[in-house]
Amino acid sequence: MKHMILIIIGLVLVFDVNAAELANNYRFGGYLDWFLPSLNELTLLYYQRGLVGNFKSENYWSSTEYNNFYAWIQSFGIGGQSTRTKNTIFRIRAIRAF
Repeated sequence: MKHMILIIIGLVLVFDVNAAELANNYRFGGYLDWFLPSLNELTLLYYQRGLVGNFKSENYWSSTEYNNFYAWIQSFGIGGQSTRTKNTIFRIRAIRAF
């Protein structure tokens, strides 16, 4: 698995832009290759949350779709995973691989 640099973006409060677009359009440290992590990547982040830091005990979107209307989320409060409608507001965490 590749190493990852991580940064929190915060609550998604923009209704015209989806979570993946926000992550893909994120610019930090001169890097342009940020993306929304998959459910598997978020699960790894959950287990390493103490080391990585800056996570709220809330739900985070993954890029893993369930179907056209639902996508997977990772809870950083209780550690569970579930699907939610894509128009629900949750946090996102953009990551990049190097």
